[in-house]
Amino acid sequence: MTTVNKRFFSDAGHGWLSVKYKELVELGIENQITAYSYVNGQSAYLEEDKDMETYLNAQKSAGVTVEIDKRDHGEVSRIRKYDAFPSKIVSDETITSESEDDDVKNLFTDEVNENQVFA
Repeated sequence: MTTVNKRFFSDAGHGWLSVKYKELVELGIENQITAYSYVNGQSAYLEEDKDMETYLNAQKSAGVTVEIDKRDHGEVSRIRKYDAFPSKIVSDETITSESEDDDVKNLFTDEVNENQVFA
């Protein structure tokens, strides 16, 4: 069985699992993700109540174990400023243009790069 590591970000009111949009397409679940999740660059932030479970179940069915690293964003997470899923900013270009490490690093810095989109 394969294992993947994912980050779960939370604030005082909610939480999101960070995954690549490309993974959702590969698992065939991109059309099952609700507008309660967010997207930024090539990453999707799946809300904890339904979309995260959809992803985890799809990975389990594919024989993949997901290990989760939890991160607390305090009162209000920057993720709430990202575009709601699905978004017009998700395209083939953004799916291949940046790394997950860049997305995660951007959550902890005030620097804005050309791939970041804020509402």
